[in-house]
Amino acid sequence: MEPKTLLGKVLLDIRNRAIKKGLKLMIEEEVLDGGEINLRDDKYVAKCSFCGKTGREVEYLVAGPYVYICDKCVEFACRFIDERRRRRQKKDYVTRVLESKEEQNGTNN
Repeated sequence: MEPKTLLGKVLLDIRNRAIKKGLKLMIEEEVLDGGEINLRDDKYVAKCSFCGKTGREVEYLVAGPYVYICDKCVEFACRFIDERRRRRQKKDYVTRVLESKEEQNGTNN
């Protein structure tokens, strides 16, 4: 199953990484498929496990086994991961350029 939303893709990636480490992480298929969980009802007192905001303070709160993550923390995590990837790509590019220059200097001597 290929998730339809960025949130679904992130959650699927988290679940797959947990499985590789031998952990069991249950995420409802409807959430992975773009379903929404709105925990703004009074009957819920769940809080984001990362920032501590309640379901009433955020737009969405995604539930996992004994953990929750809000839409803002998911957005932050996506930006964080993207920035790390950009930095790594930039570092890899600079390394390749330097190695290429070293090779050129070595052949010119």
